[in-house]
Amino acid sequence: MAKLTDANLVIVKSYWFTHGTVCGFENVLIGRTGYTGEDGFEIYLPSDEATSAMVWNAVLEAGKEWGVIPCGLGARNTLRLEAKMPLYDHEISDTINVWEAGLDRYCKVEKPEFIGREALLQARAADQIRYSQAFR
Repeated sequence: MAKLTDANLVIVKSYWFTHGTVCGFENVLIGRTGYTGEDGFEIYLPSDEATSAMVWNAVLEAGKEWGVIPCGLGARNTLRLEAKMPLYDHEISDTINVWEAGLDRYCKVEKPEFIGREALLQARAADQIRYSQAFR
């Protein structure tokens, strides 16, 4: 990415962003959300086909020395799942709670009151009962 931008990427912390010129496009938003669990950058450019193709080819060319190759959406999902980074309506939703999603490390029911706390405690208790019955 450093080959393609004038932005100082070293100072961009995880879940932060900056702006810079990317492939000749000025004031591009460059994020480091790592939503796949990888340490990389996301760039937000105009979505027309010519821009997309030009930047895509520039990224592949810039990454040749490191063996950069394209990958599909399935790879994004695999990486995201390995990193325990849920995608709403896939691993967590209105019908899939934090316990069912295996994301209990993010839910601290010991905290003072918060909206949904009682429902989460009931769901956790129900899950524990189902789990213990399954292994009798």
